[in-house]
Amino acid sequence: MITKLLKKVNQVSEILHIVSGIVVISIPVLMLIVVIMRAIVPAGVPIWSVDVGALLMWFPVFLGTGFVWRIGRHVRVQVITNKLPEKVRGIIEWINLTIALALSLVIFYAGSKEVWVSVSEFRHTYSEFPEWIFCICVPIGLAFLVYEIAVYFVKKIFHVTQSSEKGV
Repeated sequence: MITKLLKKVNQVSEILHIVSGIVVISIPVLMLIVVIMRAIVPAGVPIWSVDVGALLMWFPVFLGTGFVWRIGRHVRVQVITNKLPEKVRGIIEWINLTIALALSLVIFYAGSKEVWVSVSEFRHTYSEFPEWIFCICVPIGLAFLVYEIAVYFVKKIFHVTQSSEKGV
């Protein structure tokens, strides 16, 4: 039962990764469209392009965080810690994991609250886009980041390695 649930969550995380990739590819396409429109219509940039451009920046940043954590590609500066003894490095890693989990939960909560406020107050951008569309990627992305950090925590506690994982 729990294995099926974990597989489903992993599949959703993979889908968010694909969506993030598509969005990253669409950013230059949008910019090209805006440049062409600016050349054709000298009145300036259409106001919707600012909102859509911002939306396209938010989605890969937040929706891809969990997947980036899973593959171990988050930025880590280890110049100083690599010179420390193994035991001290282990303690620092646990502290960093705890801080990452705590901050992710706080940002998840704040993002969820912002979505709720945006929906309940019918907030819109200057271009009349519903504001919650921009906000929704924060709690979704952070929920999957919290999941990935929790899985990492469990693997560290139970000393699970790649070869001992089966299907999850």
